[in-house]
Amino acid sequence: MNTLRTIGEIMRADFLERVRRPSFLVTMVAAVYLGYAVNAGYVRIHLGPYRGIYNSAWVGTLVALSASLFIAFVGFYVIRNSVGRDRQTRVGEILGATPVSNFLYLLGKALSNFGVLGAVVLIQAASAVVMQLLGHEATALDLPRLLLPFFFITLPSIAFIASLAVFFEALRVLRGGFGNVIYFFLIQALLIVPELAQLPQFDLLGLGRAMTSTQKAAASAYPAYKGEFSFNAGPREPGEDLRTFKWDGIRWTPELAGERMAWYGYSLLLVLLATLFFDRFDETLSRPRLRRRRHLDQAPGRAATGEEAGAPSVAGRISSSLISLAGRSRFAVLVTAELRLMLKGLSWAYFLVTAGLIAVSCAAPPDVVKAYLLPASWIWPVLLWSKMGMREAACGTGQLLFSSPHVRTIQYFALWAAGFLIALVTGAGAAVHLAADGDWLALSGVLAGALFIPSLALVSGVWSGGSRFFEALYSIWWYVGPVNRVAALDFTGTSSVEGTAAIYLLLAAACLSLGFIGRLRQQAA
Repeated sequence: MNTLRTIGEIMRADFLERVRRPSFLVTMVAAVYLGYAVNAGYVRIHLGPYRGIYNSAWVGTLVALSASLFIAFVGFYVIRNSVGRDRQTRVGEILGATPVSNFLYLLGKALSNFGVLGAVVLIQAASAVVMQLLGHEATALDLPRLLLPFFFITLPSIAFIASLAVFFEALRVLRGGFGNVIYFFLIQALLIVPELAQLPQFDLLGLGRAMTSTQKAAASAYPAYKGEFSFNAGPREPGEDLRTFKWDGIRWTPELAGERMAWYGYSLLLVLLATLFFDRFDETLSRPRLRRRRHLDQAPGRAATGEEAGAPSVAGRISSSLISLAGRSRFAVLVTAELRLMLKGLSWAYFLVTAGLIAVSCAAPPDVVKAYLLPASWIWPVLLWSKMGMREAACGTGQLLFSSPHVRTIQYFALWAAGFLIALVTGAGAAVHLAADGDWLALSGVLAGALFIPSLALVSGVWSGGSRFFEALYSIWWYVGPVNRVAALDFTGTSSVEGTAAIYLLLAAACLSLGFIGRLRQQAA
């Protein structure tokens, strides 16, 4: 009983804290809009020229799959910081001194994550009921067939994502921005690999089972059906006229239900695995280099340095240097200082990879540069850009920085210029190649992209106060646009569509202006 009470209290406290945050409200608004998008036909399943009648089974499965995809790509970043918040507020040090075991603590956090994501699923289920009642094809409401997809498809998947978020926070290397980027590629693998390997039991979202069942129904109704299947999002195509068939939903046999319920077991195993890496808020266990340095500093005969000798903190010294440089009105020097801050701590291997991408981009065929090398070159520095605009909040140097009259505007644009230079350098190989080929349309798009990326990073950091928002937004945008060659979202401009460069120049200006407004708000606070 005490064990269950401990888990319940941890879950309850964390859940209540998070549902009161603005990010939760934004997520719920996005969930409501997703329900509207499904109802309006902007999210749909097509089987070539066929689709299912919008009865309870079809609506429930369509909305459940939409909710699973939304949570997989967005929900993870919403619940990402449950353990990190205890670390930042020092509450974790108090919890670390209590008899609560690591497993119970992490399990409580995972259940809290599940509760937050479950609220999103509840909204989606309610929208499915409303959609069915307001439907024009099949208004009869069959609650079991409508809600079973949420129970068997969506809930097991969000349980695993909730535990995966805890695992990422327990493992030191995945706690920060690197983990945010790695998760994006991991979720892609979890969606693609089971289908390619013909292992439907490891299909996290259950999309494969829905595809197989609907394909059988379509083939039964239309012998000419060729096995196509697509899960689309976006405006309906003009003149779209699909033939319909009746589908009664997935037949949830005990074997199939057990296959989906197994994800709860995988989730529990993931929490158990997380306990092996959890440092229980003891930073000396997860930072061996710092521990060795302190040991050397305390060696006999060695004078105390840094904070031990009463020197200002690293953040204070950096801020003081920036203010001093800005006071001399040396914009170029301030840009250099911002670049040094962004590049500080990087190993030689990072610069070696960057140089390799530039060199290969200069020599590779144009199609390879556009499709692969430039997108790779502009995902590589994502963790450098994600720190733009939020460093003052993270280091607590905002009051020092904003107290200087010279730095209020010049530092903002110097920071943007530093980000632009990183985009320009990493994309230099592709730009040189395009210029040599005389592809001026694509080259103008690349330059517009180099202006847009730091602008997006800066406005995201200023208004969100953190790096996760940009890391999530940019990763998704990068995957849908440059990687999948969706011209409207291809900020690299290599799709060679006229007008794309102008659009991203306008977006860059809008982001830069909105970020400047946010910076003025920070200064007035």
